[in-house]
Amino acid sequence: MDIAIIGGGAAGMATAYYLSKNGHHVTVYEKQPILGGNIRTLNKNVHVSQLDPNLTLEAGVIEFPDVFHNFMGLMKELDVALEPVEMGSAILLKNGRHVLSPTMIKRNIKGVRQVPEYLRLINVYASAAGLWLKTQLPKYGYAKHLNCSTKLHDKPLSQYVGQNNDGNNWFKSLVMYSYSIPFRNIGQVPAELAVSAMRDYVWADWVRIKGGVYSYIEKILVGFLFLVFIITLIMVFLRYALNQSITGANEIVTILFIYTTAIGAAVSIGKNEHIGIDVFVNILPSRFHKTIKILQIVLLFTLHLILFIYCLHWVDKAGGYLMPATGLPRLVATVSIPIGCILCILYCIKRLIDVIETSSVEKR
Repeated sequence: MDIAIIGGGAAGMATAYYLSKNGHHVTVYEKQPILGGNIRTLNKNVHVSQLDPNLTLEAGVIEFPDVFHNFMGLMKELDVALEPVEMGSAILLKNGRHVLSPTMIKRNIKGVRQVPEYLRLINVYASAAGLWLKTQLPKYGYAKHLNCSTKLHDKPLSQYVGQNNDGNNWFKSLVMYSYSIPFRNIGQVPAELAVSAMRDYVWADWVRIKGGVYSYIEKILVGFLFLVFIITLIMVFLRYALNQSITGANEIVTILFIYTTAIGAAVSIGKNEHIGIDVFVNILPSRFHKTIKILQIVLLFTLHLILFIYCLHWVDKAGGYLMPATGLPRLVATVSIPIGCILCILYCIKRLIDVIETSSVEKR
């Protein structure tokens, strides 16, 4: 049977997979240039005026609770490796108020400034506990005292979270995430479904798909650093304990260290973890932040493109000489610079695409 699926999000792709597995011919139609829907991830830095740091959030889903039993089963069937992750979340309201999860507080707030954040979070948890009691105790005859319905399943969520406060906004955001429903329509969700979301997601363990280009390159860096450590340790032991040495060991360590520096610089650009001074950027209105970010990426791209072009001449001239101890051509070491430049250029392109796509998502 020929089947057309409209939408290449998680549900569409999973449906297409199972239908194709059962012998059907499936075509997936997606208007975006990349499949993924809501599970496509776009990193975004958000500056909150009442907080010192910039919060790094993501638009999309890269973490999943282990209560997604069908998803977990699909990942196991496809032999996709998962790893545990410490989940953090934040609610940032237009009026300046915010609620941060414990993970976000630990990562973004320092010192005594954590105290009011934890107090605000405790208040949210208390509101959630009160909501849970409202939906559970009517089963045992306490409906009159709680002024709520004895039948939870036929009542909308608005009956329980009508007031506009931090606790209710936190809970409605949780429901929005759980069922991919627009925030303005959360009050129409059956309360029974909403409460089950609170039960399933608040205390769930979270996982994410293991891997990605960053993880593989970081493994290479870890391998280089491990070799540097081992070789250096052996050299020190031989020199001071046995009065011996390994010919060319210093040159090998130097080569590995050069590659670690070149590739590590590229990874820091890709993950936006390089050193930067943002004091002047933060004093500007937020409408200029995206433009400055694009300008920053373009300058990094141009710098590494120029460096790549000029270092090719340097590699051509210096690469023909031999290293005195190992006899290896210097090309083995000098080629690390253009390799690092190429990785930096590719990561700049990726970051630029992420910034542009984030802007288009915000406009929609």
